[in-house]
Amino acid sequence: MPEKKWLWILMTTAIILQLVSAGYIWITLQTKKQSPNPVKAASSRLEVDPMQEVYKHILLNESDFNATSWKVKPEFFRYLLQRTNKNLQGFEANHEADDRVVEYLEGFPLTKLVFNYTHITKACLPRIMAIASLERLEIGGLNRLTPDDLKSLLKLGRLNQLSLSSCGLNDDCAKTIGAHDFTELSLFDNSEISDNGVAHVLHGPLVVLDFGKTSITDKSVSKLSRISSLQRLYLSGDKITDKSLPYIARLKKLAELDLSSTLITDRGLSSFSPSDLKVLYIRNCKGLTASGIKEFQHRQPQCQVFSQSLSAH
Repeated sequence: MPEKKWLWILMTTAIILQLVSAGYIWITLQTKKQSPNPVKAASSRLEVDPMQEVYKHILLNESDFNATSWKVKPEFFRYLLQRTNKNLQGFEANHEADDRVVEYLEGFPLTKLVFNYTHITKACLPRIMAIASLERLEIGGLNRLTPDDLKSLLKLGRLNQLSLSSCGLNDDCAKTIGAHDFTELSLFDNSEISDNGVAHVLHGPLVVLDFGKTSITDKSVSKLSRISSLQRLYLSGDKITDKSLPYIARLKKLAELDLSSTLITDRGLSSFSPSDLKVLYIRNCKGLTASGIKEFQHRQPQCQVFSQSLSAH
C-alpha cells in the first residue's frame, strides 16, 4: 500500500512539471510574437535615424538645398524654426510637403523656391507672395491657378524665372504672365494654352522656354524664332511638324532642343541645320528612322542626339 501511494505521488508530480513546462513555452512564444526583435529593431533605426540627423543638420545650417529625395513628413521641416541664422536662400521641397512647410519658411530671404508635385494648396499662395526676395519660383501640380492668382504672384518684383507645370493654366493665364518679362519660363503640361495665349509671352530676354505638352502649333514657333537670346527650347507635343524646323534653325544661340513626341520626319530633319546645337531630344518621334537620325548626326557631329532607338554622339 505505501508503494502505491509513492507511485501515485511521483506520477502526479511528473504531470504537474509537464504542465508547468508547457505553460512556460507557450508564454515565451507569445512574448516573442508581440515583442519586436531587438536586433532587427536596432538595424531598422540605423537605416533611418542617421539620414534624418543629416537632414536636420542641413535644415539648421545650409543656405541652399534640395530635399526632393527626402523621405520625411512635412512636420520634419519644423527644424527650420530652430535656425539661428537667416541665410536660407534656396529651398526645393520633397513630394510630401504641404502648406505647413511654406509656413516654416516664413522670414527667410529666399531667392529660389521649388514645390513641384507636392501637397500644397492655393491657401499657401499669400505666404509665397510675401517672399519679396524671390527670383526663381517653380510650382508643379497645383491645379487650376487663375489669372487673379497669377496677378498676385507676379507682384514679386525680382521674379525672373517662373515654372508653372501641370497647373491647369489657359490662354487667359498666359496673357497675365505675358505682362512680365522673364529670362526662364516653363508652362509645361498645360494643355489649354494655345497659340493665342503664347503670343503674349514671346518677348523679353528669354533664355529658356518650355512649351512642352501644351497646344501650341507651328504658328507659335514661327514667332518665337525672333527671340534671339534663346538657348534652351522645349517643344514636345504632337502639334509641331517639319514646318517649325526652319524657324528653329534661325535661333543662333540655341544649344538645347526638345522635339520629343512631335510630328517631325526624316525629310524635315534632313534639311535642319542649326548653327550651334549641342543637345537634341527626339524621343517618340514616329516619323523618324534610325537612318534619318544618323544622317543628321553626320552633318551635325557636335550635337548629342537622344531618341528611343539611338542615343549616341
